[in-house]
Amino acid sequence: MKLYNPNLQLIGGFAPEDVNSHIFSVTPEQFIGTDTSKINQAISFINTKGYGSVVCNGSYLLDTAIIIKKNVTLVNNGLIKMKVGMKDNIIRSEPATVGVPISNIQILGNGTFQGHSDGWGSDTPSGVGTEAWRGIAILLANCTNFKLNGFKLKNTPAWGICLEQSRFGSIKDIDFENDGSTANQDGVNVRHGSHHVVVDNISGVTNDDMIALTNLLFGNNINLLGQTIYETGKSNFDVHDVIVRNINRYVSSGVIGAFTPPVKKGGITILCHDGLKIYNVTVDGVHGDAQIYIQFTQIQYWVNAQATVNDVYNIRICNTNDAPIYFGRPIKNSSLINIARKDITATYDSGLFPVGSLNVTRKYNDGNFEFFATV
Repeated sequence: MKLYNPNLQLIGGFAPEDVNSHIFSVTPEQFIGTDTSKINQAISFINTKGYGSVVCNGSYLLDTAIIIKKNVTLVNNGLIKMKVGMKDNIIRSEPATVGVPISNIQILGNGTFQGHSDGWGSDTPSGVGTEAWRGIAILLANCTNFKLNGFKLKNTPAWGICLEQSRFGSIKDIDFENDGSTANQDGVNVRHGSHHVVVDNISGVTNDDMIALTNLLFGNNINLLGQTIYETGKSNFDVHDVIVRNINRYVSSGVIGAFTPPVKKGGITILCHDGLKIYNVTVDGVHGDAQIYIQFTQIQYWVNAQATVNDVYNIRICNTNDAPIYFGRPIKNSSLINIARKDITATYDSGLFPVGSLNVTRKYNDGNFEFFATV
């Protein structure tokens, strides 16, 4: 049964944005029910009409996830907040049929999406059974032609934004404001078969990686958030053709001890194992309190075997300001240009390639000191 009020159509409540178009714009207030129900009904209405926008200008309290559907733009100019105790995503894409992507999705606006701090998140979120991916704030799976732009994510229960097998899209102008109340408050995760993605102008405070490009098999003893919502068990999902630029992490949330070099809880991570690959990646412009780690191996993220030199290649990193770069496994056909010379203790040289790396170059920029090397 449809719950929206049909009388609203008489006063232009569902009028097209343009009289000559078939693009509609509605607000949740034009529907009946809880805040979550009203937003989801508005999204379903636009989806059935073809194309259009759901504009949220007020404050909304969620008890379950918003389900974004194809050909829908969700505009948040207000506050969309999780209820305390809610164990779900803030937003996730509509479940996809294998081989049929969800297309033409936009999440825009200058408002805030806010989580809660009751401690259920982290690497092993409780109370969600085999669906630990519900701990991710915004999750797009098997999506194409997407755009996320302009909003703030505050106090996310775990990862902020995650792409799974999503392609041909952008994530831009996003600000994070995380309080460290739960572990693994990542910023943007591009993972498991995602490609042709631009991540641009990401700023703020995270309690873990600011940006993570990962391609890993799921293992129960590794990281429950690595569970997939879409197509499991395949080994041919590469992560490739990703541009990351203009990353500014404001404040440190601490240092993980007992590692050499020291490891910050934040920055950019590129990580794959078990035959999965990451390639054709550009990282340009990293500022603030951050680091870059390629193939972090101090924690076992592989199920059967670590990556080889043939699994991470065509990586270009440049203009990293003070962010040091570390490598845990060999890479090939890659370059580092204008990179930081030292680590966070100013003692450990960054940008040193492990034995077995092939056809890689680096150029340090530390005052008058410049150094080129090829392994």
